[in-house]
Amino acid sequence: MNDTRSIPKLIIIEKESGNVAASWGPRPSAAQDLVVAYKENSEEESYVDFQARLQLWYTKDKGAHTLAELQEVLDSLS
Repeated sequence: MNDTRSIPKLIIIEKESGNVAASWGPRPSAAQDLVVAYKENSEEESYVDFQARLQLWYTKDKGAHTLAELQEVLDSLS
């Protein structure tokens, strides 16, 4: 939409109150750390190189950080 990209975020809302019970995203904290570090030092690495490095992180991780963090969110609701 409008040539923009976005990453979905999980938001869990309490049925009765409508309050946000928990949220997660937009990416695992380890990947978010990579993004923040890149943005702080973007002059040192091209965006294309950064994208490749981030994709390699996701490929090697195979969703493990995402699953672990989502499990933590669900556990916090118990």
